[in-house]
Amino acid sequence: MAISDIDRSAVLSAIEEYDRLGEALFLSTYGFRQSRSYWLLYEGQRYASKALLGVAHRFAMPSLGILAASAFSGGESTAQRKFEELGFTVETQPEVPKTSDRLEAGKVYTRVDLRGLFGIGDATLNNGIFRPKGMDSIWLFITEEKTSDRTHYRDRLMGDTLFTQGQTAGRTDHLILEHEKQGLELLVFFRRSRHEHPGAGFRYLGPFCYVEHTGSHPTDFVLRNVQPPVLLGTQADELPFNPASVKDARQRVMRVIAERRGQRVFRDRLRRAYDGKCALTGCGVLDVLEAAHITPY
Repeated sequence: MAISDIDRSAVLSAIEEYDRLGEALFLSTYGFRQSRSYWLLYEGQRYASKALLGVAHRFAMPSLGILAASAFSGGESTAQRKFEELGFTVETQPEVPKTSDRLEAGKVYTRVDLRGLFGIGDATLNNGIFRPKGMDSIWLFITEEKTSDRTHYRDRLMGDTLFTQGQTAGRTDHLILEHEKQGLELLVFFRRSRHEHPGAGFRYLGPFCYVEHTGSHPTDFVLRNVQPPVLLGTQADELPFNPASVKDARQRVMRVIAERRGQRVFRDRLRRAYDGKCALTGCGVLDVLEAAHITPY
C-alpha cells in the first residue's frame, strides 16, 4: 500500500471515473460502501472519500490496482489528510446509520418485522416508498400483481432491472431522483403478489440505483440492482422453465443466488501478481478481466 504515491492527477482521474459510472455503480464495481462521515468536495459535487482514494491508487500505480476497502481506513488520518495535502477540500459530518447494515439480501421481511427491527411507529411505512427516520435510507415496496382495491401502478422486475412508477401526485419522486446526490441508499423490497410470502412479506433485494425516468404523474423509473445476484448454471438448468411464461423466468432469476465471499480481495491479489494483465493472453483491460480458481471454489 502506497497512499503517499497518489498524486492530484490520479485523484482527478478517479473523479472522472466516478462521474462516468455514477456513484452507486462506482462503489459496487470497486467494492466500497457509501461514505458516512468524510466527503471530498470538488466543483460543487460530493464524493465518497475512501472509495475515491482507493481507486486513485489504481491510476497512480496501474500495476498494483485499487486499494481494497479492507486494506486501509478512510478517516481523518488517511483519506482526509491525503486529500488536503493535495489541495482538495474534505467535508466531515456525523455518521448517520444505514438500514442495509441490518438487512439480509434475499430474506423475506414483513412490515411488522421491519417495525420491530428498527423501532418504527410511523404509519407511512404502509406506503410504497418510505424513509426511516434518522436513517440515510429509502425503502421501496414493490408488489408486481396488485389487488383490485389498489392503484395499479405498473411495476416489473426483469433480472437486475426494476421498472416502476412513482406516486401519481409525484410528491416522493425527488427521493428516487436525488438519492445519490443526498447520500441516500435506495433499498427494494419485492413480491410478485400480496400472498406470495407469509404475513404479506417482501423479499429484500438490496440496494438499487436510479438509471433514468420518463413522464410524470406518475413518473416511470428505471432502477438497477447495484449488487445483482450471481446465478449458478448447474442449478439453474435443473429448474423448470416455460418460455411462454414471463413469471417462470422471473422466479428462475430470483431463486438461484450464490454469494462468492472474498472474491474481490482474490481478484485484487491476482491483479497485483500478474501486473494487471491476464496470465494467459496478456490482456490488460481491467474491465474485462475475471479472477478464476484453478481448483473449484
